Amino acid sequence: MSKAAPLIGRLNAALASSINDEGRVDYSLLERSHTIEEFSGWLVAFDRKSLESVNEKIVFWINAYNMLVISSVIERLRKNPKYARTGNQGRLQRLRFFYKTKHEIGGKKYSFGQIEKILRSALDPRVHFAMCCASLSCPNLRKQLYTVEHLDMELDEAARMFVRSPKGLELHEGSRSLRLSPIFDWFKKDFEIESGGVLSFVEKYLEKDRKGFLKANRSEMKVSFLPYDWGLNIKSSID
Repeated sequence: MSKAAPLIGRLNAALASSINDEGRVDYSLLERSHTIEEFSGWLVAFDRKSLESVNEKIVFWINAYNMLVISSVIERLRKNPKYARTGNQGRLQRLRFFYKTKHEIGGKKYSFGQIEKILRSALDPRVHFAMCCASLSCPNLRKQLYTVEHLDMELDEAARMFVRSPKGLELHEGSRSLRLSPIFDWFKKDFEIESGGVLSFVEKYLEKDRKGFLKANRSEMKVSFLPYDWGLNIKSSID
């Protein structure tokens, strides 16, 4: 991505000014910056064969996924302002958004579902917390693109932030109950491969006191899953 350094610099600046600490995104500001549009154009001509290491591939596909999601949201908002209120809450909307619509990358077209499958093949479940599908319940969008140089640290940070957030999990010590994001249910096989299971993965990223409680009470813990809000993670004008 070195040849795209100037574009990446502008895009990082645009992301930093458009995403708040709660993960809400100012899509209109990003649209006016034109950086997402430029990045999408750069992806069209990108030589996928230039990706050599596993980390290069992971970084490329995470950034492609996240920026194309933004591009798709901007396009939908432009066509239908009501999308700001609905997001992808409808099943058919999600089918069209994630599986039917395709985006050109290096001379080939991919759906978001196909990109997700590519990332899952890396066998690192932390990628689930780096991909942002633009919904309120998904992991927050990072304020900068992911980098090859610091990928391990950045993926750890993404997993830690999500696990420690209310949309990642709710731990109720009195009732010894744990409510997890559906992400841990939908992709539980990914966590079993890397960490031996969802709870082992979660323990790794919890704060010290909650980690100790979960470890001491794991056999008695009642596990269930939180509802998933597919509403759009848009930053309102009054934020």
